[in-house]
Amino acid sequence: MSTTDPTAPEPPHANPALDPASGRTLDEVAANATVAPLTRLVDGWLGKAAPDIPFRRANAVLPAAGAGFDHRATAAALDVIEAWYRSLGQRVIVQVSSADPASAALDEQLAARGYLVEAPVDLLVAEVERIAEGGGPGTDAWRVAVEEHALVGTGPFAAGGALAAGSVPPVSVVVDEGVSVAWARRYGAVHGEDAVWRARTEAYGRMLGGLGPAILGGAALVGHDVVAGVGFAVLERGWAGIYGMGTAPVWRRMGVARALLVALAVGARERFATHLYLQVERDNPGAQALYRGLGFADAHGYHYRVSERV
Repeated sequence: MSTTDPTAPEPPHANPALDPASGRTLDEVAANATVAPLTRLVDGWLGKAAPDIPFRRANAVLPAAGAGFDHRATAAALDVIEAWYRSLGQRVIVQVSSADPASAALDEQLAARGYLVEAPVDLLVAEVERIAEGGGPGTDAWRVAVEEHALVGTGPFAAGGALAAGSVPPVSVVVDEGVSVAWARRYGAVHGEDAVWRARTEAYGRMLGGLGPAILGGAALVGHDVVAGVGFAVLERGWAGIYGMGTAPVWRRMGVARALLVALAVGARERFATHLYLQVERDNPGAQALYRGLGFADAHGYHYRVSERV
């Protein structure tokens, strides 16, 4: 990144299988996978806004590729974009991707306007076949972990837990084409830390329905109605993007995420996807270890530049 700004993180080593053009395509595919109720296109810059759903990706701007080479055009686009977000009462969040050959110039120009760095992210990729076939025992490993906890009365089977000790309920991972109201409710239940966040997350889950058959909604279930984890995949141009992975606290460290990921990879393969991608913040060591351990590798990285004020 620009040597004039020491706060800008260095991107990870690029995957040699992905040239800059395909890396830029991947940024576009990922942007298309993120829904938002409001969008604004300004000279090739794509802005999204979801004022009631404060998820960073749903409120971010993907700049036009190479925009940083023309400082005046970039300044003009930013003036329009800043006015739009200001009318919504929101800060401006610009994604700066190392796949963009102008990223250093863009980063420097945003820094000069007072934009600060947030959330450095690694974009990781893997072959669908490798995860579908080589991701490990998946549901079988999760089933064994559930049985062990059930027999000794620990975790969700402890006194006062959701399930009775001694009984071993069936486990399953369901992957459906499209998303339903029921899936959105499960999504909110797993990700929502309180009633407000549950409502916001569930609302976002319902919005995902706009992607139609391009989305695969996954849920890990214990018995018929206990939701242990959720995740979804979005399909475009042979890629399947993995999003929204989450495990309910009481079911963590039992292999739920691995089982979900393998099932989503199998579903993506059935719909002719050849590669997977996912985005992981660099300060999330648990997720980094899981995905890299399964065989995901660096494609490129990005971070956000965020305006200091509305």
